[in-house]
Amino acid sequence: ADAFHRRLPGIDWERALTLMSKDLGREYGEAFFQDGVVHPLTHTLDLAYGCFCTAAIATEIGDTT
Repeated sequence: ADAFHRRLPGIDWERALTLMSKDLGREYGEAFFQDGVVHPLTHTLDLAYGCFCTAAIATEIGDTT
């Protein structure tokens, strides 16, 4: 997300968004989406911020799916 907001050239943001979305489902991701919290709590904060960044990029590039 930092690279997106700095407008770094040469990045396929649609592909990056797909990879970011898939990455959110790994390890603790499924439990986070199901229960809204995972332990340790720092993983919950990390996943919540990852969701926020992924959604921000999706909004900016017009992906509403």
